[in-house]
Amino acid sequence: MASSPTPRFDLLDLESYLMIGIQFSRGCPFNCEFCDIIELYGRQPRLKTPLQITRELEALYALGHRGHVDFVDDNFVGHKAKAKEILRAVLDWSRAHGHPFFFSTEASINLADDDELLGLMRDLDFRYVFIGIESADDTVLSSMGKSQNLRRDIVRDLHKIYDHGIVVNGGFIIGSDSETSESAARMVEIIDRGRIAMPMVGLLFALPKTQLTRRLKEENRLFAGSVVRRRSSESADVDQATSGINFVTKRPRAEVLGDLLHVLEAVYSTRSYFDRSLSLSKVLKVRYSFKPSWRRRVQYARAFLRTLIRLGLPPSTAFYFWRNVLWILFTRVSSLETVVNLMAMYLHFRRQTDFVSKLVADDIRLLDVETRGDCRVPSALEAVCEH
Repeated sequence: MASSPTPRFDLLDLESYLMIGIQFSRGCPFNCEFCDIIELYGRQPRLKTPLQITRELEALYALGHRGHVDFVDDNFVGHKAKAKEILRAVLDWSRAHGHPFFFSTEASINLADDDELLGLMRDLDFRYVFIGIESADDTVLSSMGKSQNLRRDIVRDLHKIYDHGIVVNGGFIIGSDSETSESAARMVEIIDRGRIAMPMVGLLFALPKTQLTRRLKEENRLFAGSVVRRRSSESADVDQATSGINFVTKRPRAEVLGDLLHVLEAVYSTRSYFDRSLSLSKVLKVRYSFKPSWRRRVQYARAFLRTLIRLGLPPSTAFYFWRNVLWILFTRVSSLETVVNLMAMYLHFRRQTDFVSKLVADDIRLLDVETRGDCRVPSALEAVCEH
């Protein structure tokens, strides 16, 4: 990583990208059973130097890019001391260039333990961070090897991050051996209490060469080829919420899928999503450094008008849209951009939820046929019936 050259950003049509990705580190010090990052890149983070990162930003700046830059690191805080070095160097560079960028990344929940690190991220205008929360059940977390999430007050940690103006996108996984019928309800509860506007909920999938895959093979529970083709729709094969689970579950498979349906419908119902967007905006302490150009401001205005038409006019969303906008305008105007962005994302998440829910419901119906012992059903059930 320390000898990696500056990427050829000049080969990109920068106008075609909402954000540009750069990378400071590879690897993660933790040992989650389901994760392939530690298998691919190791548990000892390998790092670029601050000079390499500022050169990459300089290249983007010279090419005219302004706005969102995403640190695509698997765990940005895998080496906290070096992460702080990067942040200090980038902050100095950013101040000297008038804060041309704002940032996002992926990190572990122990980010919340370091006030200095959070302060640097706030000063540099980090706006989003993806954090793998996975479950609200300590038994499940322990079985996953997710030790960094144990013995913590996750909600308090989330609020500490919000205090620094950073929105948390939380990752959640359904399908662990240690889950019970109560796990889904706890997941919904922590999403609501934690004000996680955009939870990413998916099924556990045994990725190649992970500890999880090795264990399932030893237990003779992994499906042939590590893949389940339960539907004819090719569009479902690339989505973690619709393509797994690729192993024999401890609980009835239909129960696991039913939990996924329950969580998705609970957290992405119109009222629930807009309520969380508003409640998050009430506690988020926004202090943006990036100042958009007049051209970008015009683009923002056009985007707001499109959002208004899509959400502010239809009866199903109009009340919640205008409630949120008016409340923020009169009480916390600094959060207006954030709450509008979050509400605009509903257009994607609601459509995705409908898509996933239909496929999962179809799977449950097919499993009901299997439960009745009819393994003459065509290829949709072939993988499961072989077991």
